Amino acid sequence: MKATPPAAADAAEPPERLHPAYFLTGLGQAAKGSFGVLAAGAYFSLSGRWLLLGLMVVAYIVITLVGLWLRWLRFSYRLSDEGIVIESGLISTQHRSIPFARIQDVNIEQGPIARLIGVARVKLETGASAGKGGDDGVLEAIGLDRANRLRDTIRAYRGGGAIAAVGADGAVASPTSEAGDQSLFAMAPARVLRSGVYNFSLAIFAAIGGLFQFGGDMFGIDPFKRLFWNQLLDAGSPLAQLILSHRWISAVAGLLTLIAVGVATGVVTTILRDWNFRLTRTETGLRRQRGLLTLTDVIIPVRRVQAAIIGTGPIRARSGWHSLKLQSLARDEARQGDHEVAPFAQLDEIAPILAEAGMALPAPDTRWLRIDSAYAIEFSCWLALPIAITLTVAAVGVWPALIGTGALAIAIAGRWLAWRRYRYASDGERVLIRRGFWRQRLIVLPIGNIQSIDVARNFVDRALGVSSVTFGVAGGSGFATHEVAALPSAKAYALREDLLQRFA
Repeated sequence: MKATPPAAADAAEPPERLHPAYFLTGLGQAAKGSFGVLAAGAYFSLSGRWLLLGLMVVAYIVITLVGLWLRWLRFSYRLSDEGIVIESGLISTQHRSIPFARIQDVNIEQGPIARLIGVARVKLETGASAGKGGDDGVLEAIGLDRANRLRDTIRAYRGGGAIAAVGADGAVASPTSEAGDQSLFAMAPARVLRSGVYNFSLAIFAAIGGLFQFGGDMFGIDPFKRLFWNQLLDAGSPLAQLILSHRWISAVAGLLTLIAVGVATGVVTTILRDWNFRLTRTETGLRRQRGLLTLTDVIIPVRRVQAAIIGTGPIRARSGWHSLKLQSLARDEARQGDHEVAPFAQLDEIAPILAEAGMALPAPDTRWLRIDSAYAIEFSCWLALPIAITLTVAAVGVWPALIGTGALAIAIAGRWLAWRRYRYASDGERVLIRRGFWRQRLIVLPIGNIQSIDVARNFVDRALGVSSVTFGVAGGSGFATHEVAALPSAKAYALREDLLQRFA
């Protein structure tokens, strides 16, 4: 029988409200749904309807603040002997009890404003929310010290129910304090910057494109139109004459700009996400802390880990850099089930993390098996018709269609390169899948975590005599699957029967 958790000392205390800073942090969440208000405000300002604009702004602020105040007033939580009780609701009151024994994760998040004022957002997750879009319980804004004490209370309970000492200030001296956690992996600033260089991204161009599409006509700035550049560059200027006479200069400049922006975007996004990345082993799981502006503190119970995904690429692999994700029943701060626990690491750094989750890297003598070349042949057949169409269009004088032909040819070449690397293996305790060329993945899937095994094929697969074996695994976004594609049908059914016998 479990001992009484440290929450028992607080059971007689009255319910607690959220921190008053909720009015600040809640404004940020309210702003996410205010795009319609911004569009209306832009319309009123351009049309000169300043009175309507002022009334709309005042009404929006008043309604938002009143809504936040009512939610704050009607929201409370308290610790009972067995769990957490949350009451909320404006029109209908919701009374939710979450037992300590059912709480799997306690995740703490701090945005820039929350870090300045010392509050945090706490998310409580149980197995009931593994495949849903919501969380079992969220405390939007409580003091950081209180958030840490709450997590320590739950960790102490799940660690065996040991009674933790409660000081005069209410602080819990948890037997699983940070001082006793084992450090598994960390990223120094230099490594974060190096990781950002490899994380080349052109997402900024999509954001800029959307911005100009939305407000280009409104502000008279739209670089996607020829008129903009004609007005920017005087036809008689030396720069315009140089570009017109040496068009390769603009092509090279555009390529260099593309590379520079892609690298800069990757560095910035990596710094914001992975700054001060730390992974430690606690009594209940793996604790991951990271973030520059928004600090996230997540605990991943190792017993909920279902599979491991080791990723790299043709460039990163030459220097030995890989990433490690653990597919878990729990969700991370982005509501995904694949938790990144080592974004930029060497294999000898990944091995001890896998060991904590009860897994290991493939042995050097692993017998890897190839899939059928139908994997690439079928893909080429599907793209044969689009290639024929683009070549026909180019033949009648529409030369830009050749760009589409080149893109399709690159896709086919990439598929054949991926087929050359595609391998699978089964060593009796797990299934190993190695796939991808540009986005290389090594999947480590313990057989005991496989929920289903399906053999499927379409009409092209039937003609080629191949089938795909799909493994259903709990975790990810609801349920995730891993696949061994393009196996000769006899081998596909034999693999399924062999694995099913191991389940018995």
